[in-house]
Amino acid sequence: MAESGPTYTGLVLAGLERDPGRVAIRWGEEALTARECLDGVYRTARALAGAGLGRGDGVTVLAGNRPEAVLVRLAANLLGCRVAMPHPDGPVGESVALAGFAGTSALVFDPARCRAAAGGVGAAGHPRYGVAAATFRIGYAPTR
Repeated sequence: MAESGPTYTGLVLAGLERDPGRVAIRWGEEALTARECLDGVYRTARALAGAGLGRGDGVTVLAGNRPEAVLVRLAANLLGCRVAMPHPDGPVGESVALAGFAGTSALVFDPARCRAAAGGVGAAGHPRYGVAAATFRIGYAPTR
């Protein structure tokens, strides 16, 4: 069933486009402008789409409560993916198990915070994506 009317993701992106120079996300000493957020969302969406993700796929994000996690969520939603974001302080093994239970097609994680995810993801048979926090780059390593 196609959506009618504005979507959550569309409204957020439109809000960012209205004033690209303003600070949109502040986290500790970090600040991202609306333009940086838009660039991060679209770059991440292209990387996820390039890895074969699209409408209906599940994405689990293990990146803590960071701005990048918000941008990954928006990027995945832009593609029509459903997103799970387990509690950032939970054990990685439990989060990976949750990803399997949720029917996840991809696991996105911040390697600096979730080093153990790399081993757990391969064991669970999910594709894995690493999010480099400062640059919004997505790395892809097939594990199937």
